[in-house]
Amino acid sequence: MDEKPTLIKENAARAAKLSSDAVSAMKAGDFHLSRALLKDAVEAGRKCQVLIKDNQNSPTES
Repeated sequence: MDEKPTLIKENAARAAKLSSDAVSAMKAGDFHLSRALLKDAVEAGRKCQVLIKDNQNSPTES
């Protein structure tokens, strides 16, 4: 019912994947791609943090 935990997991996994891809791109010498991937990873991480805060602040239904 509550899809926030799912969204949190998806965004966290996306941030981790993008970060890993950025490191690989940097090692390959593609700094422009690396920078773009890191920007996307940061955005996904921030979105994840917002969802976590919202989830903590929302009242639980019993």
